[in-house]
Parts: sequence; structure tokens; C-alpha cells
Amino acid sequence: MQNVKSKNDMVRMNFLEHLEELRFHILYSLLALAITTIIAYVFSTNLLDIVTAPLNKLSLNIDLVTLRPTEGFVARLKLAFITGFFISLPVLLYHFWQFITPGLKLQEKIYFIPLLICSTLFFIIGALFAYTSVLPLALAFFHSFQTNQIVDRWSLSNYISFVGQLLLGFGIVFQMPLVSFFLTKMGIITPSFLIKQWRYIITIIFVLAAFLTPPDIFTQIALAIPLILLYILSIGISKLTYKEDKTEEVGIGN
Repeated sequence: MQNVKSKNDMVRMNFLEHLEELRFHILYSLLALAITTIIAYVFSTNLLDIVTAPLNKLSLNIDLVTLRPTEGFVARLKLAFITGFFISLPVLLYHFWQFITPGLKLQEKIYFIPLLICSTLFFIIGALFAYTSVLPLALAFFHSFQTNQIVDRWSLSNYISFVGQLLLGFGIVFQMPLVSFFLTKMGIITPSFLIKQWRYIITIIFVLAAFLTPPDIFTQIALAIPLILLYILSIGISKLTYKEDKTEEVGIGN
């Protein structure tokens, strides 16, 4: 009876330790996000110039307006939060990986630092791709619906939300090759599995694009196309990873 009690106490302590560790990582992540958000707010005027630059480059006759007395402040705060999230992303990813690494094998932990660097890099590439290529096309497309009777006057807060959601969506989906590499290394997926399930994955891609982008068909397709290309790249990465693992197993067996 005493042994059973001691085992239950150990399970409870381990559970509480995990909760404490989770709380630690969440607190430090929120602290990093708060600091970067405050710093970004100080430069919110410059950030507004960057966010509205595509409108100026396209010479679109669009007015960004504030519809409520508080909207100017809320819009700047929202922009600062989005920027703070992007800046603090390496710290957020670090604490995320630090929390899950105790449950990983030694071989999987070796890839922690390279994955952290690559994950941040792929996120930045995805966000830059959205900002430089997709955003101008999307703005020009939506502006094309303006007529003599319809004048575009967009809410500043809604515009910032649109841009932030677009950049975040592309940053997330550009992680697909890394996810493919990691899952193949863990033995969860194989290249043949990715190839056989292409119909379901293409469907999931369009559903994911609908969730990660603003609610319109243009940006959903604009996200789905790079996603399909990333899916093809992920199959190639999975093949290389799977082949490398098989070669290592043969070498160990010999």
C-alpha cells in the first residue's frame, strides 16, 4: 500500500514539475513578446510607413481612415504586437523546443539548434514573400472593384489585421519542409506516404489556406499555390532524409 502511494506521489510530482516547467516557458515567452511589443510601439510611426508602402508604390487611390476615436491607438498597438511577435519569434520557438525536447531521443535533440535557426529563417522568408509578392497583388485585386460609385476607404485597423494575418499565414506554412524533415526523422511519415496521400493533403492545404488567410478566395489561392510547391519540396526532403536514415542503418548493421 505504501509503494502504491509513493508511486502516485511520484506521478503527481512529475505532473506538477511539467506544469511548472510549462509555466516557466510561457512566462518568459510572454515577457519577450511584451518587451518587443513595447519597443515596436515606440517606432510605430515608421512601421506604419512600411506597412502602407505597397499602397504608395502601386499608386492606388485608397484612403486609410479611422472610424472610431480609439482606432488610431488600437491600430498602432496591433501593429506593434504583430511586429513584436515577429521579432520575438526566435525566443518563442526556443522555449517551445526547450519544453518538448525532454521527450525526444538524443538523436532528435541534436537537430534542435539547426531546426530553430531554419524555422526562423523559413518564417522570415515566408513573411517577406507575402509582403513583396502576394500583398501588392492582393491590394491591386481588391482595389479593382472600385467604380465611379464606389470609393475605397479602408479602416486602418482592418488593413493592419489583413497584412498581419497574411504575413503570419505565409510564415507558418513555409515551415512545411521542416515539419516533413522532422516527422521523417521520427519515423512518423515516409516519402511513399506523402505521395500516396496527395489528394487528401491537397484538400487539407486549401482548407488550411482558408483558415490562415483573410476570408477571400484570392488570398486563399495565393497561399495554396506556394503550399503545393512546398508540399512537393517536402516530399523531396523526406526522400533524402529517409534515404540517409536507411544508409545509416545499413552501415550500423554491417
